[in-house]
Amino acid sequence: MISRISITGLKDFLLCPRKIYFSNVLRIEKKKKSVRFAFGTAFHSGATPVWLGRKNAFALSWVGFRGDKSITYDDRLLGNWDGCMEKGRVMSKGLETFLHENDLEIVNGKRGLEIPGTKEIDKMTVSYRVDARAKVKRFPMIIGGVEKKISGSVIFDLKTAAQQYPIHAARRSIQLSGYSYLSEEPPDFAAFLIVTKAKSPKIQVVGVKVDQRLLKEFEETTKGAIAYLNTGVYPANRGDHCNYCDFYELCYGSKDGDKKKNVNKLFKRRSRSRP
Repeated sequence: MISRISITGLKDFLLCPRKIYFSNVLRIEKKKKSVRFAFGTAFHSGATPVWLGRKNAFALSWVGFRGDKSITYDDRLLGNWDGCMEKGRVMSKGLETFLHENDLEIVNGKRGLEIPGTKEIDKMTVSYRVDARAKVKRFPMIIGGVEKKISGSVIFDLKTAAQQYPIHAARRSIQLSGYSYLSEEPPDFAAFLIVTKAKSPKIQVVGVKVDQRLLKEFEETTKGAIAYLNTGVYPANRGDHCNYCDFYELCYGSKDGDKKKNVNKLFKRRSRSRP
């Protein structure tokens, strides 16, 4: 029985229940971390001082990953190590300029910039970690497909991406509504702040206004997901997301045939034993 899940895990479950079966029930660890994952983690770490008006530390964060043998290197994704270093530096500078021009007042969490926390919903502990929370005045944000100037409190989820997000990306985001619902004090707005991986990075803010309807929708969705989780049935929901899943080989076959066979047998046995 699963007793704890993160907002990211909840998002994964709604996308494909089988993924949660592998990660939270069988607790199968990821064999490798992609260079894309490493870059995003380094960017988040390096960008923390930038939010607080200090010099970015991307280079230091990226060098820390360079010696990590668990990371798979693929030059088709981000180029060589030095290329990644330069790309991260340019992106961090773009973020720094954007934040300076828009004069955000950062509201720090208990452990610095990030704000972690947990909340119990129907006997399930749901955890979250907000990248940043700020107060803004006449801040540019795309809401409902239209760019507006908003004022108030905002929760940000920092993203790095190859290209800009769809303008309606925040409308039904379980992450943004979840961060808002689980926060000690719901913000006025929640938004993705996207920095594109380009020589001239573009900064995009796609958000949603937080109201009672949004919070209620998250609560109902989460309670439904928890009820489904408690049945112990985790079907695979196949789609394009499978190409990026850490457990792709376990669903679609791999060189490790015996392991795949054993995992599938266990899954079927557990599924039959549940209502």
